Amino acid sequence: MARIRWSSSSSKFRYCNPSYYLKRPKRLALLLILFVSASSFVWDRQTLVREHEFEVSKLNDEVRRLQNMLEEFTNRVPANVPIEMQRRDKVKEAMIHAWSAYEKYAWGNDELLPQTQSGENSFGGLGATIIDSLDTLLIMGLDEQFQKAREWVANTLDFNKTYDASVFETTIRVVGGLLSTYDLSGDNIFLEKARDIADRLLPAWDTPSGIPYNIINLARGNAHNPGWTGGKSILADSGTEQLEFIALSQRTGDPKYQEKDMSVGTTWNILRPETVESLFYLWRLTGNVTYQEWGWNIFQAFEKNCRIESGYVGLTDVNLALKDNKMQTFFLAETLKYLYLLFSPPTVIPLDEWVFNTEAHPLRIVNRNDDIAGSERQHKPTVGLQGRKTGRFGGN
Repeated sequence: MARIRWSSSSSKFRYCNPSYYLKRPKRLALLLILFVSASSFVWDRQTLVREHEFEVSKLNDEVRRLQNMLEEFTNRVPANVPIEMQRRDKVKEAMIHAWSAYEKYAWGNDELLPQTQSGENSFGGLGATIIDSLDTLLIMGLDEQFQKAREWVANTLDFNKTYDASVFETTIRVVGGLLSTYDLSGDNIFLEKARDIADRLLPAWDTPSGIPYNIINLARGNAHNPGWTGGKSILADSGTEQLEFIALSQRTGDPKYQEKDMSVGTTWNILRPETVESLFYLWRLTGNVTYQEWGWNIFQAFEKNCRIESGYVGLTDVNLALKDNKMQTFFLAETLKYLYLLFSPPTVIPLDEWVFNTEAHPLRIVNRNDDIAGSERQHKPTVGLQGRKTGRFGGN
């Protein structure tokens, strides 16, 4: 009985005895095949895991590398793009920001109040920001914005307002802005509007001395001087108004504008020097890039201290960085235009063909003795149109 139990027990372990397989070669071969297969399966699984982990690690490294490249590319000025073009585009973006805020919060009003996101009619509701910005939009190649402004001028602008207007401010901003836009675009609507507002200003010159009153009611034609001058005209204002009225006579063929203004008998002061304007002229005259660097520093200061979500504001105290609540029209008409031109080639509004008025509106130079009225009626722009990157009116 014990022998039977031993025999049964030993039979269970016979498959573990090597001699069992040596006597049975087929089973040995089968065992080897099973062993190799199992080993291969386990090895392959481990290899796949290791390879997967390696690939994941490589992908993570590649993602980090691409992120670093993107960040570096974003913060780096491309080597093949001139620094002037980069800066000009930044100024253009600032103009888009300022214009978009005005368009959103103050369309049709004279000026934007950025902090309260509202508009103010500080010039009698003439849409002063629109008129003051027309030529800037054209020069920068902002066609869509210009076309909307043009439609407003053609269909909405109305000078028949019971408003006591400053003859000086209305001349340099409105007459100058409209004439400049006419010279740049050749669109007669701007010449017609310039003539309309100039006709409303002319009664201001009906004085014994020929020196115009400083204030006139646009609807009634009543003119007077401000009380703080003691009833006297401001001679400096009269001198700066000559350019626009001479230009209007040249373009319309009607001498009355030039004759009225020339009666003042003063030498005209075409430009009122301001920092960015001065840097623009110094750079054009000397080619010294130091003036561009100074201008860029000024622009960066504007961006840092004056830019808010709804436009640009001034500072009432530069030491305390106290902000006011007005985006002056001259910021779009003068400051951004001069900064844009500071980083543009000299062929953009060349100074031997154009002259800027006090409000930085460029007017095409015409000799006084030339009778251009006839040709002006068939006026075409004398400057080419360029792509959006460089803006209009010359440049490479």
